Formats: sequence, C-alpha cells, structure tokens
Amino acid sequence: ALASVDSELAATFVHRVLGALAGTDDVARRAAEALTVYLDENRSRTKAAARLHVHPNTITYRVQQAEQILGRRIDAASLDLRVALALLPSFRASCAE
Repeated sequence: ALASVDSELAATFVHRVLGALAGTDDVARRAAEALTVYLDENRSRTKAAARLHVHPNTITYRVQQAEQILGRRIDAASLDLRVALALLPSFRASCAE
C-alpha cells in the first residue's frame, strides 16, 4: 500500500532504510540483489547462489558488501529492511523514467 498510495513517501522510506544500498551503481545493485535473494531463501547462501547462478562464496561476499554499505549487520533483518528491498526495483524503475 505504501508504494501505491504515495510514491514520494515510498522513495523516502527506501532511502531511509537502505541508504547507499539503494544506489544505482553496480556494486549497490549486485549487493542489494544478493541480499534480497539471500533473505528470500531463508539465509541459505547455497540456494541464493543457485538462483543467481553464482558461487556461494559470491553470495557471502555480496551480503558482506551490503552490510558494509548499510553500515550495520543484517543478523536481525527487520521488516523494514525486507519491505525496502521489495520496493527497491519499483523505485529504481521509476527513477529511470
């Protein structure tokens, strides 16, 4: 509902929660994608790697990159983080227009 009702509020939310991880550079994009899939796969780097067609060590590295970009660990990934990651592709698409 957040994204469909007020896109500015959604963009503010995404930037507040993800910060530089919402960036458009390749490092931020790959780290955000890996983090999203890693969390979707219940923190299984093997399953995440299979979905992204990369080595499991790559998932580990990219999740660590995401944590560095966020400036915090994702051990207790909050609902806010999951929602912001879910909104991120829509947000990036609207920025590209």
